[in-house]
Amino acid sequence: MRRFFKLTLAAALPALPTLASAHAGHSEFPAGHILHYLATPVHAMPLLMAAVPIVVSAVAIRKELAVRKIRNRKD
Repeated sequence: MRRFFKLTLAAALPALPTLASAHAGHSEFPAGHILHYLATPVHAMPLLMAAVPIVVSAVAIRKELAVRKIRNRKD
């Protein structure tokens, strides 16, 4: 499971530099508004790159916990 988390972290790292970059306005929404980040591809892609490994990790953890629960069940 540790290896899986390391791979997930490594997959999310490419998104970090684009999340931290500053730039001039380029959207009809103010920079502090959530729609600015969702409607602008320059922001949406890094968010997706960060969200996908998190979702995959959450699904894997739930699956692992379900398997453990079944294994530990006493009939």
